[in-house]
Amino acid sequence: MEVLMVLYGLLIVYNKTAKELRQHATQEQLKELNDLQTKLSFAIDMGYIKDYTCFIEELRRLYKMKNSKTPF
Repeated sequence: MEVLMVLYGLLIVYNKTAKELRQHATQEQLKELNDLQTKLSFAIDMGYIKDYTCFIEELRRLYKMKNSKTPF
């Protein structure tokens, strides 16, 4: 699940996918990605995310929140 977390984390933080995206990221984007991975790992460890389906649903929710055009 860690590989998926990295891939989906890249998608959420950068809103695009690429093989070497981390090499072209700003420090702010790398920090955001690290924070996202830490929070997701914590949620998995604490049992909030119990399986793959819950994981994908949470990633979709985070993606929508970050990339939503409306402020509320």
